[in-house]
Amino acid sequence: MSRIRITLRDIAARCDISATAVSLALRNHPSIPESTRDRVRGVAAALNYRPDPALAALNHYRHQRSSSAEGYVLAYVTCFEKRNGWQQSPFFRRVYRGAFAQAGTLGYRMEHFWLSEPGLTGERFAHVLEARGIRGMVIAPMPLPASSLELPWHRFSCVAIGPSLVSPVLNSACGDQYQAIMLALERLRLLGYRRIGLLIHPDADRRHQGKYQAAVAHTATPETPRPLVMAHPSDADLRAWLKQYKPDVVISDVDANFDRLLRLGIRIPQKIGFASLVRSGRKEISGVETYPEQIAGAAVLRLQQMLYENQTGIPELPSCTMLPGKWVDGITTRSLTRT
Repeated sequence: MSRIRITLRDIAARCDISATAVSLALRNHPSIPESTRDRVRGVAAALNYRPDPALAALNHYRHQRSSSAEGYVLAYVTCFEKRNGWQQSPFFRRVYRGAFAQAGTLGYRMEHFWLSEPGLTGERFAHVLEARGIRGMVIAPMPLPASSLELPWHRFSCVAIGPSLVSPVLNSACGDQYQAIMLALERLRLLGYRRIGLLIHPDADRRHQGKYQAAVAHTATPETPRPLVMAHPSDADLRAWLKQYKPDVVISDVDANFDRLLRLGIRIPQKIGFASLVRSGRKEISGVETYPEQIAGAAVLRLQQMLYENQTGIPELPSCTMLPGKWVDGITTRSLTRT
């Protein structure tokens, strides 16, 4: 025997308010007084209310359509020293394109806001957004690892891209960098490489909580070269490292190090192979495609859900959507195994 489904109207009748108010209260909408929201949730629990998933999906669709018709805007927030400082990184440019593309696909408009603008405080920035009716923010990757940001978070729905914002910890979307380097190490060993040398900027490793060096240490053999972790190694530093440790392949977090090895006269892949841990889109370079556009798109999707459910502030239990990378063969590596 099937049970009669409890509806919003049943809860509304018990609470002596409209079904619309019940719907808003259950989604924690700020237009409903907190005392009323608590009372509605209590009645819903007592009646064993369970939302109809099909109806919830329809309401979500209607909300999206109505918001889009009004030109609903999402904020894309960057914090670099210069307004367009993020454009120096191919990865950050792809993140930007992915966020804007996903917002457009969902029917939203996205606008770039520069949080480091002179004289712009967190409170003033919040007033600017509220005056525009903007309730949702995507926090772009920060310029430095382990960054903090002070804003009146409780007034907005916010999602971060990447792991560089550590205070506060928000819902986020990022690539699985440990999986990426473990994948690179596995594929390079299958090609026959044994002296895999890691060449990275220390900020890159800190940005990902030391996962690059951790993976190399975890899989190290007596042949493994010591990683070169240096902010700005000189040509002499790089030559000395290559001479001392004799890597047969170099893995790095930026494709620019491939060009630098070429300028030093290194024949790639004949003498030394090269693989990127974060491919910038250059087809000739072997390495891991980390899909920054899809990472940014996942962040926008998460933000859309938070807006619909009126989830604001710093989450008690933050969630992270983590996307794996995929190995892509280029011409900068070759098989060293004999058949």
